[in-house]
Amino acid sequence: MEIDIIKNIVITLIIGFMIGLQREMCEHSKEHIRAAGTRTFTLISLLGYLSAWMQTSIPYFLHVSLFLFGSLILATYIYKTVKSDSHGTTTEISAFVTYTLGMMMHHFFQTVCIGKNISEKLCRRYGHCFSDHVYEGTR
Repeated sequence: MEIDIIKNIVITLIIGFMIGLQREMCEHSKEHIRAAGTRTFTLISLLGYLSAWMQTSIPYFLHVSLFLFGSLILATYIYKTVKSDSHGTTTEISAFVTYTLGMMMHHFFQTVCIGKNISEKLCRRYGHCFSDHVYEGTR
C-alpha cells in the first residue's frame, strides 16, 4: 500500500516538473519574467495530490483547497494584467490543469494523467509547425 502511495507521489512530481520545464523552455523573450516554472508546477501538482489525499480524512478539504488555489490563481492573473500589458491566461490555466492532474493521481487515474502530459508535450513540440503551415496557406 505504501509503495503505491510513494509511486503516485513520484509520478505526480514528475508530471508537475515536466509541465514546469516546458513552461520555462517556452520562454520567448529574455525581458519577459515567468511567474511559474519547474519548482512552482511541481509544488502545484503535489498540492493537488495532497488535497485529494486529505479529503479522505477531512471533509470538504479538497473543496476549500480548490477554492483557495483558484483565488490565488485569480489574484496572480489580476496582478499580472495590472503590472504589465500581458493578458494571456496560459500560465494560469496550466497551473489549474496541473493541480487537477495531481488530484487525479490520488484517485488512480495515472494513465489519463500520463497520456495527457505526453499529448500536451507533442502538441507543444509540433503544434507550432502545423499552425505555421496553416497560417502560410491563408496568405
